[in-house]
Amino acid sequence: MNYKFYKISNDTGKLQCIEIKERPLTREMLDTNDTFILELNKLVAIWIGKQANLEEKKNALIIGKSFVKSHNKPKGTRVVRIVENAEDTHFKSFFNGFYPILKVEHGGSLGYDLSITAKQDMDKVANKKRE
Repeated sequence: MNYKFYKISNDTGKLQCIEIKERPLTREMLDTNDTFILELNKLVAIWIGKQANLEEKKNALIIGKSFVKSHNKPKGTRVVRIVENAEDTHFKSFFNGFYPILKVEHGGSLGYDLSITAKQDMDKVANKKRE
């Protein structure tokens, strides 16, 4: 899926939209002090950090709508506002680190006989005497 990621900042006194090209995207990139845009084909998601300044918070949807116009997005492109710690599954799926990596135990560590494989003669295995 083709997507772009931008940081919105008014540190200089003027709102700026800066593309972040680093990949893969990680949860740590979402700074609580800032606002970000995740641009998809027919969706512009504006992520707002809890500590973002008031101007960025108040104007998030206006920023999103002007982003749609300035980037010639297709008609019907949705603009959504996402607040820190209230991200939906779709948004989270673009970032590493939102979900813990589970350790899954397989085979031998669970006590299964690893000498039996799918390619063995099943009659032979079924009739094998138990030790």
